[in-house]
Amino acid sequence: MRRILTTLLLTFSAGLPVAAQDAGRGAALFAQCVACHSVVTPDGTVLRGGSRVGPNLYGVAGRRAGGDPGFDYSPWLREAGRTGLTWTPGTFAAYLRNPTAFTKDWLGDDSARARMAFRLESGAGDILAYLRSLER
Repeated sequence: MRRILTTLLLTFSAGLPVAAQDAGRGAALFAQCVACHSVVTPDGTVLRGGSRVGPNLYGVAGRRAGGDPGFDYSPWLREAGRTGLTWTPGTFAAYLRNPTAFTKDWLGDDSARARMAFRLESGAGDILAYLRSLER
């Protein structure tokens, strides 16, 4: 039931006017993300170096959650992907605001946990615009 409510909320909020996203600002904000993430093309070209503690974020926009085959995701994030979670501007922003709360809500499972502890209240759209700008 919670997943249905979350999906409805994200669907309806997707139709609201959104400020233009700033890939330049996203690049600056992404500096916080490289502690855990990198951006590497399928052919191995490193577009933005960083740690590989978290999954590669190349092509994350529109990708199914838990969808980087080279990363060992939590069982909860894999389940979220199996149940339809894809990274849209709305889901990406909601996840970054509070990864564990979002995961619990999406799955309707109070025992669910996100491995990502970092939170970002604003700027997720800019980061996603930056990541999209790197795609080839």
